[in-house]
Order: sequence, then C-alpha cells, then structure tokens
Amino acid sequence: KNTAERRESIVNNLPTALKDFPSDFYFIKRYMSIPVFYNEKIVAIAGVLNKETDYLESDKRQLILLMDAVWKIIEQKKYEIKLKEMNESLEKRVAEELDKNREKDIMMIKQSREVLMGEMMQNIAHQWRQPLNTIGLIIQNMTTFFHDGSLKPEYFDAKTAKMIELLLRMSQTIDDFRNFFATDN
Repeated sequence: KNTAERRESIVNNLPTALKDFPSDFYFIKRYMSIPVFYNEKIVAIAGVLNKETDYLESDKRQLILLMDAVWKIIEQKKYEIKLKEMNESLEKRVAEELDKNREKDIMMIKQSREVLMGEMMQNIAHQWRQPLNTIGLIIQNMTTFFHDGSLKPEYFDAKTAKMIELLLRMSQTIDDFRNFFATDN
C-alpha cells in the first residue's frame, strides 16, 4: 500500500542550510502533506510548507481536522446545490403539469359548451318545427281559399295575425338562446 492509502502523512523537514542557493531564493525548507478521506476514499491531498520549525504530530492532527471540516463543507455545498437543482426541476415539472391540467380543463369546458350548444340547437329545432308546420298549413289553406275564391278578409287577417304571433315566438326563442350564451361567458 502507498502512503496515502495507509493514511500516513508525509513530513519532510529539509536541512535549512542549502549553501548553493542565494539567500532570497525561494525554496522548500519543510513540507507536510496528508491524504483527505471521505467515505473511505481519498478525495484530495493537502499540503503545507515552510513552517519556521519542524512539523510535529500535533501539526498533522490539526491539518487532518481542518481538511476534514473543509471537505465536509464542500460536500454539504454539493448536496445543497443538488437539492436546489432538484427543487427547481420539481417546481418546473409541477408548473408544466398545472399548465397541462389548465389546458385540459379549458378543452373540457369548450367541449361541454359545444355539447350544450348542440342540445340547444336540437331544442330550438324542436321548438320551431310545430310553428313552421302551422305556418305552412295556414299558407296552404290561404292559397287554396284564394284560388277557389273563398278567401275572406276576416280569415286572412286572423291567419296573418296567427303567423306573426308564431314568428314572434320563434324570434323570442333565438333571443333566449343568444342571452343564455351571452351570460354564460
């Protein structure tokens, strides 16, 4: 097993006197690294360097504790982001389903209205059949009486008034139909 898998730190306290380098030259004097574990897996390697004194076991423990806390914060942020994405996705799906349901409701209302209009048309046709039939019979009788010379002005006036009454009733049926749908918007 390698050092990280064994959960060991690497500590390298180099000699402080490197005579071949200028005094302002940056170089590593001391170095310590540790593996960072999460769910039994190495997720990072953390390192520190150039402490004024040698790294001790207490430095190692502090770095391990720090990196464990940092990694837990990172994981928490990942979960928060994922949860936010899931909530947004759910909200979007709910909104889409609500829109679909509204569309279905509107379609059902339109279909219901069309069925109702069909029924109303049947009712109007039924209401008009008898008056139209009566008007047709009156016209036939008047025509027959006119051609045989027996059409009397009183009969003509009475039947004309009856036809006007029937036509007004038919007109009222149309108005009733129109008013029903005008107030049902």
